[in-house]
Amino acid sequence: MTIESLIACLAETLGIFKTKLQMAMPIIMVIFCYEGIWTTNILDWVDSGITSGCVRGQRGEGSIKVSPKLSLEFRRSAAAAAAVVLAACQGATVNKTAAKGKSLLSPRRNLKPASSHIWKLNHPSQSIVLPGLVFRGIWVERNHGYRPVWHLIQHFKQTQQSLPIEMSIDIVSNRKIAGQSLASIGYGLMRLTWTPNPPSEEKAFEAILTFLKSGGNLLNTGEFYGNPPDHLNDNLELLARFFNAYPQWAQEGKCFISAKGGMNLDNGKINAPDGSMEGLRRSVENINKKLGGQKKMDLFQMARVDQTRPIEEVIKNMKVLINEGHFKHIGLSEASAQTIRRAHAVHPIAAVEVEYSPWALEIESNGVLDICKELGIVIIAYSPLGLGMLTGKIKSPDDIPLGDMRHHFERFQPENFYHNLKLAQDIEEVANRKGSTPTQITLSWLLAQCNLIIPIPGSSRAEGVKEALGSLKVQLSDEETKKIREVVDKADIKGVRYNAHHQASLFV
Repeated sequence: MTIESLIACLAETLGIFKTKLQMAMPIIMVIFCYEGIWTTNILDWVDSGITSGCVRGQRGEGSIKVSPKLSLEFRRSAAAAAAVVLAACQGATVNKTAAKGKSLLSPRRNLKPASSHIWKLNHPSQSIVLPGLVFRGIWVERNHGYRPVWHLIQHFKQTQQSLPIEMSIDIVSNRKIAGQSLASIGYGLMRLTWTPNPPSEEKAFEAILTFLKSGGNLLNTGEFYGNPPDHLNDNLELLARFFNAYPQWAQEGKCFISAKGGMNLDNGKINAPDGSMEGLRRSVENINKKLGGQKKMDLFQMARVDQTRPIEEVIKNMKVLINEGHFKHIGLSEASAQTIRRAHAVHPIAAVEVEYSPWALEIESNGVLDICKELGIVIIAYSPLGLGMLTGKIKSPDDIPLGDMRHHFERFQPENFYHNLKLAQDIEEVANRKGSTPTQITLSWLLAQCNLIIPIPGSSRAEGVKEALGSLKVQLSDEETKKIREVVDKADIKGVRYNAHHQASLFV
């Protein structure tokens, strides 16, 4: 029996979709061939009035929100469909909790994948492909028999009908900071305020909302992410206004704020790092104050290592501030492998923020990547798109706005620019063959390097945010990943990352 005839047979047998989504089944069974079978009694969840919840699993997580204005029957149907689709994307095999403490996924019984009740359709030709997603081994239980739900997916393929549900999906393995799951792509907020021509507040809010509603949760900000001398705190103040406008996103667990600080900002300038107790206290108190009180930062990172005092002293000072409740986790930025190890011996380092992209590979050879793997420290990769060079949108120095800091960097000088552009062109060729974009290929490749990496691309437009998150749907084969590595390794990027003064503060 072909997959097409199977779909037709089941659709007729079960009488599904005769009127919208009238799926009157008592229990939805979602079967995962990864590590066994788990059941979700999502209809009890909907009947009890809960209208939002979350599916999480080994390969990612997804959230569901069903409109309470719909009829109960329609909500049951919509929630059932959402559970199947979301859980299929996740490969979830773990017990999770929906709103109000109701169990969304519960291991009521752990059946064997070889059970005689189950038709195993795991051949590649028996997969239904939707844009960026492949569904395999999805099943429902109706009465006492098991049936695959290819008909469900096929229905939406054929009709292009959208569910009355808000769904967000992250199909790449979750990263964790101190046990808290984070989406695999973060959002760097710097260019919302620290740029010659910042976007309007409306556009900035739209970009942040797009990220959060799509399942993202890591927002990366900084105490000095604004145009000096009078607007250094603009990024924090923008976030404060965002949380005032959308207080639901300030609730615990809705988003995770990492903030860089610890710099002397006297006279409106970004001066040297200050890891003293007084300097750090001033920084963290100012960050939380500027955030407006609705939400504190979760992760505090020294923007650069204070070379005037031992790192052990700095970390001990941070421990005091954690105990006082200013933030939860300690991070470093642009620290050497040795410094990371010494710091981690005093208090667990939750994350290290470094520049990492196909044209900034230093952490692969200087020990930073290795020490983070050894200690299980998340790597927050800033400028993952080579300061925009790898997006495919920059073709000449004239494409960079006047007053942009990139005009001062060696890699963007005319004598280096066109040589470095070759890497971007090579990645663009890969993207064209893949039917993707250079941004998505770059981020997907970066994620494939290590499951501790969280890139934080920083588009100022909602469309750019969507494009970056689209990288989570790009599946690179081992051969494609290898070929991109060959392109990256032969690129021989010209010019250092910063000027001599700032270069001296890297990896110390």
